[in-house]
Amino acid sequence: MMNKLDRIVVPTDFSKGARAACRYANFLSGTFGGTVDLLHRIPTLSYFQDSLKKMGVPISMEKDYIPQIEKDTKAYLKEDMDKYIQKGHQGKCFSVIGPNAARSIVDFVHRGKYDIIVLGSRGDSAEHYIKMGSVTTRIVKLSQIPVITVPDKPKLKSIHNIVVPTDLSDESLQALSPAAFIANKTGAKITLFHVLELYGTLSDTHGIPSGTSSLKKISDRILKKVQDFLELYEKNKLRLEVDSYGDNHIILYTDSSGETGSIPVTTEIDRGFSAHYLIVKYADEYADLIVISTHGRSALPHLLLGSTAEKAIRWAEVPVISHRSTL
Repeated sequence: MMNKLDRIVVPTDFSKGARAACRYANFLSGTFGGTVDLLHRIPTLSYFQDSLKKMGVPISMEKDYIPQIEKDTKAYLKEDMDKYIQKGHQGKCFSVIGPNAARSIVDFVHRGKYDIIVLGSRGDSAEHYIKMGSVTTRIVKLSQIPVITVPDKPKLKSIHNIVVPTDLSDESLQALSPAAFIANKTGAKITLFHVLELYGTLSDTHGIPSGTSSLKKISDRILKKVQDFLELYEKNKLRLEVDSYGDNHIILYTDSSGETGSIPVTTEIDRGFSAHYLIVKYADEYADLIVISTHGRSALPHLLLGSTAEKAIRWAEVPVISHRSTL
């Protein structure tokens, strides 16, 4: 559950995407008051070392090469830290050695008890239309803490509208907690985005004709589901109410200090064949951030990242926070 952003980590390979992540991490630290650490993974070359031994070459990767690589890495990290992270929010620079990039990074992050991972959503091959790096995908799947993936040119501006996609499952609504934390800090509203997929829908709306009145019924059903969910799982931290003006809804959020803030909540309902396409289309045009659960009703129980979440992360031109469901 996200209730602070004091410790932010950016795994970097010094690519364009990684440096975009550095810029957005700097924006987050300025907004929430945290510090930013930079991390680079150094690959092991055990197969190369084994070949050298078989050939009788008296060179040790561990003694002759790794120390120099670590020295150079530290210099590159310090350069990026000074360039992208403002002075008051600069943390530490780390390198980790391991054969598997995603696993090495995630293990380090979990040991370090960070609050969020900031990653570039584009791999090195982005110019060849591969939009999401395989390491990024693996980190999102393995991470126990929220991961925010950032496009190459993130908008470093105030957050006004946060999209929370929901298929009306409890798993998808778990994304409300981190979304509410951010909205309470930034003054943003939360938009609950629900897709009526034309080949079938998870909101049990078969037989309801299209039109304003039917969409109002679906919206009411979404809000009732949210209210029931918050009463069941969030206890006193989050509460959905109708505001004093009558028709508008707010989420009452109680922060770690006990203070309560009110967050405007709206619903957005669309119809189409592709949920992720409609989510991304709306967010790119009207929102500043997507917060999405990585386990919705449509995902199999053993899957950590549903296809809708994965595709939204891959194609969105706004940052996406993936929040791992614990249900």
